[in-house]
Amino acid sequence: MLDPQGLYAWEPKGLAVVDMALAQESAGLVMLYHFDGYIDAGETGDQIVDRLLDSLPHQLVARFDHDRLVDYRARRPLLTFTRDRWSDYEVPAIEVHLVQDATGAPSCCCPAPNPTSNGNGSPRPSGRSWNASASGCP
Repeated sequence: MLDPQGLYAWEPKGLAVVDMALAQESAGLVMLYHFDGYIDAGETGDQIVDRLLDSLPHQLVARFDHDRLVDYRARRPLLTFTRDRWSDYEVPAIEVHLVQDATGAPSCCCPAPNPTSNGNGSPRPSGRSWNASASGCP
């Protein structure tokens, strides 16, 4: 069985920002997550997440071990071959960002590939509540 704490790493600066945001928000933080996949018509979800992270201030809070959570047999990363060599590689990542909107309200954003079940259940970091749903994050 996988140790859930080995599946993620907290970013200390981001965690401090989340703690400050939680001190101000009594109801917790909203988490926007987008599990991309081949049924994302026109890559709308990707475009929304890209727009949020490109245009709003955000801080990285946590990174997940992509290699242990994604089945590469079904979801291979994009590689670009130019003439006689590999010229580009899209590095996969599963990250949680704390984003502040135009009014300064904080929320979490987690773009990720569609999760793959590994039979061990979903990881839950100990010491902090972690709801990957609309109910909140840390």
